[in-house]
This record gives sequence, C-alpha cells and structure tokens, in this order.
Amino acid sequence: MAPVFVTFNPHIHVLAGEGVFGADGTFTVLPAIPSRLLELGFRSQVFKLLVAEGALSEQLAAGMLGWWHSGFSVHNSVRVRAHDADASTPTPNTWTYHPAPDIA
Repeated sequence: MAPVFVTFNPHIHVLAGEGVFGADGTFTVLPAIPSRLLELGFRSQVFKLLVAEGALSEQLAAGMLGWWHSGFSVHNSVRVRAHDADASTPTPNTWTYHPAPDIA
C-alpha cells in the first residue's frame, strides 16, 4: 500500500527568550520580531540546508522562494510572562507525539 502524506505536517516548536542578559545580569526585553520576517528567514535557512544536503537543487530552491504560498508560517503571538503559573502548567495536548508516516 502506498504511503499517505495527507496528514504529514512537519513542524517545529521553539521556546525563545525575548531579550538578552547584560554583563551585570540584568535582562533587557527586546522589541518583538515581525512574524513575516521570521517566516522569511526560517524558509531561507531551511532551503539552504536542503541544498547543502543535496535534497533540493539551487534552481528549485530559488524558484520556491518566489512562491506566494510557501507552506512556511510562523506564529509568535503567544507570550509567557514572568511568574505566570498557568502558562507553565502543561495541558493534555502540550506534548503529543505524532510519528512520521511509514514511507518504506
């Protein structure tokens, strides 16, 4: 039976700080980075990796960079504030494992 990729949804989750620590240990909050800028940077780096690994030609990667609907998206509107006890409590769907489809 042929593998079904209809539900295949490769993605990553990142928990990133919104600032930097100074030499004196103080934390400085930085301005939010626009979602579109993050999306474009992420897409560019993924294509560079795929080209370097020989999984994608440079010509195809360059063409895909011009696609209006790239398949890449970034959602960065969720914030976890200091001392937010509710945000640090996992929900049942926080850590679910979705195995990749068997392509063998």
